[in-house]
Amino acid sequence: MSTTPVPPVPPLPDPTDPDRPGRDDPDTTPYPDPEPQPDEDPDEQLPRPEGV
Repeated sequence: MSTTPVPPVPPLPDPTDPDRPGRDDPDTTPYPDPEPQPDEDPDEQLPRPEGV
């Protein structure tokens, strides 16, 4: 039984490397900044119970 040569696995990109691919790429941002929401009173968003 012969063994098939396995191609070398490329090293993972260094997270501290400023030139690594995908850094500061808007298409790969895992958590985009949410759109700014106006300040609202949370009590005004909840339905008031009957009889209050």
